[in-house]
Amino acid sequence: MTPISPPVRADARRLHDWGRPALLAVLALAGILLVLSNTRWGAYLSDDSYYYLYPARDFAAGKGFSPSYIFAPMLPLILAVISLLGIEALVAIRWLNALLFGVNILLAAHLVWATTRKPAFAILAAALVLLADVVVEAHGWAMSEALAFTFMLLGLNACLLYLTSARQGYLWAAVVAAALTVLTRYAALPIIATIALTLLIHAPHKSWLMRVRVAVLFGLASLLPIAAYWLRNQLTSGHPVRYQQFLNVPFDRSQLTWFCYHWFSLFIPGRLLREREILAGGVISLIALLVVAGLAWRYRRALAATSTPAFRAGTFLCSAFLALNLLMLYLARGLTELDVFNPRYLVPMLIVFLVLACCLAGQLWPLAGRWVRGSLVVFLAIFLVYYGYRTVEFSRQMARMGLGYSNVGWHNSETVAYLHQHPELTHLVSTGEMGIYFWTGRMPQVISAFPGPNQLQTYLCQNDAILLLMDQMPADLYGMTRDQAIQGLQLAQRFNDSEMYRCPSAPQ
Repeated sequence: MTPISPPVRADARRLHDWGRPALLAVLALAGILLVLSNTRWGAYLSDDSYYYLYPARDFAAGKGFSPSYIFAPMLPLILAVISLLGIEALVAIRWLNALLFGVNILLAAHLVWATTRKPAFAILAAALVLLADVVVEAHGWAMSEALAFTFMLLGLNACLLYLTSARQGYLWAAVVAAALTVLTRYAALPIIATIALTLLIHAPHKSWLMRVRVAVLFGLASLLPIAAYWLRNQLTSGHPVRYQQFLNVPFDRSQLTWFCYHWFSLFIPGRLLREREILAGGVISLIALLVVAGLAWRYRRALAATSTPAFRAGTFLCSAFLALNLLMLYLARGLTELDVFNPRYLVPMLIVFLVLACCLAGQLWPLAGRWVRGSLVVFLAIFLVYYGYRTVEFSRQMARMGLGYSNVGWHNSETVAYLHQHPELTHLVSTGEMGIYFWTGRMPQVISAFPGPNQLQTYLCQNDAILLLMDQMPADLYGMTRDQAIQGLQLAQRFNDSEMYRCPSAPQ
C-alpha cells in the first residue's frame, strides 16, 4: 500500500506556508478597516491639516498647485493628483491613510522577516503595530504621518535588502524612499542619516573608502530633492522653512519629565507616571537594560554563532534610527514654536522600536530555555491585551465623537448648514476659522487679525460682513474677550454651536 503520511505532511506544510501570508493580509485588512471605522466622522482635522489640504483644493479648483513652505509638499501633491479623479481632498486623505496603515503593517512585518527570517515574529510585529493606539491615531489625522511612515519603512527595507544582496537597484530604491520621506515630513530627516551611517558600517564592500563613497553619495542624492524644494521656498516666499530662529534652550528637568511621560506612556498607563515621570522612567529603563544585558550575557556564545549579516545589519539599522531621532529631537528644542516631545514625533520611533524588539525576541527564541520562553509568552500576551484594550477604547471614542474639527459637533453644525445655504456671504470673520474652511471651503478672517474691537466693528459695517463666535473656539483663545468682540454689534442669530453678529445697520 502507498503510504499516505507524506502527502498529508506536504499538504500541512503547504497550508502552513500559505497561512502566514494570509494572516498578515488579515492583519493589514483589519488595520484598514479600523482606520475607516475610527474616521467615520472624517479624517481628524487640526489647524496643521489646512496646509496639506488647501493646495489640493486650490489645484482642483483650477488655481494651480502652490504648497506652503511651512510643511513638506508630497502629501498635498498626492492629494492634488487624486483630485484629478474627482475625489475631494478630505475624502481622499481618509481613504489614503487607511490604505497606508495596511501597507505599513506589512512593511513593518517584512522588516522583521528580512532581519530574522522568523515569520512568527514578523506576524507579532504586525500585530503590535496594529494594536498600538497612537499608531492607529496617527493614521487617522489629515496630516503627513501615515505617508511618511510608508516611505520611511520602504527606505529601511530597501536599505536592508541592499546590504544582504548587494543589488544596486535596492540602493537606488533606498535613495528614492528616503528622499520621499523627507519630502513628506521634515521631521523625518534622520532617515537619511540612519541609512547613510548603516551603509558606512555594513555596506557589502571590503574597502572603507568604497563604504564612505556609497554613504556620502546616498546622503547627497537623498538630500538633493528637499534642498531644491527649500530653494524654491526661499525664492517664492523668502523663507526656506517655517522655523527662522534657533535658540539655545537648556535641557532642563521639565523637558526630561515631558519626554519620560510621553515615551513611557506608550507602553504603560500614563496615570502610573504622573508626578513621578523621571523616577518611573529610570526604573523601567534600568529593569529593561538589566534583562537585555542578562539575556545577552547568558546566551552570548549561541547568539554570536547564530547571528547573521542580515540580523546584524537590521538591528543596527533600527538602533541607529532610534538614536538619531532622539538626537534630532534634542537638537530641535531650539526651534521656535516647536514642541519636540509630543507624541506625534515619537510614533515613528515607536514603530521602529517594536520592530527592533521583535527582531531581538526572534533571535533569542530558538536559543532560550523553557523559563525564558514562557516568561516571554506571558509578557507578550499581557502586552498585546493591554495594547488591544487601549485601541478598543480609543476606537469607541472616535466612533462616538470624532476628533479635532471632525468631531460630531461640526457634523451637526447649524452654522455650517447656514453657510452652505448662503453662498453670498463672502465676508466672514470668526473663531474656529479652520473648521469653517474645512467644511465649507470658505476661509474667514480671524478676529486676532484686527488690532481691537473698533477695527473689527468698522470692518463688519463697511463690508456687510458677519462675525461668528464658535462655541468650541471661544474668543479668549484669540486675544479678545467675547464682550470685546461683540462690542457695538447686534446678535443676528443663535445657532446650536455659535452666535452670529452683524453691524446694527446691516440688513438682517
